[in-house]
Amino acid sequence: LQSRKVEDEDDSPDTYWRAGLSRTTLRRALQALGRPVGEIEDLEVTKRSRSGRVLEIRVVGSEGGVVLTGRDLRQALGGSTLKSTLFEIQRSDDGFVIAGSGRGHGVGMSQWGARAMASRGAKYPEILEHFFPGALLERAVLEESSDVSDTTVRVGGER
Repeated sequence: LQSRKVEDEDDSPDTYWRAGLSRTTLRRALQALGRPVGEIEDLEVTKRSRSGRVLEIRVVGSEGGVVLTGRDLRQALGGSTLKSTLFEIQRSDDGFVIAGSGRGHGVGMSQWGARAMASRGAKYPEILEHFFPGALLERAVLEESSDVSDTTVRVGGER
């Protein structure tokens, strides 16, 4: 899967977001992961993907340090706090401010991108082709009594 941009997908309320992260919240999240480091002293991105997403983040505490994946940190803090792994870290008086963009993992189908394409008249095969080029969409009968017929639709309009 690859990240695919769509005109007007920036209408999403999660295009840009900010989250305050206290040192206490971060300490508790690390404890819940089984990776305690004591009182949080520093938080630093150490590795990013080609698209800028956080792959690794180093947390330094009074009792040691730990390197986490961006996904692990997102899971520990919750998807409503850390909406994606595309973010920057800024220090604040009581901790950190995370400034990010998007919601999710950055690959696959953007819900807001699909919505924007549909509002411009795109039908589902065109939308799926944009996000999943070359994919094969199949409809299968789940039960013999089902009204759904066996069909195969190649994304891009071929049958």
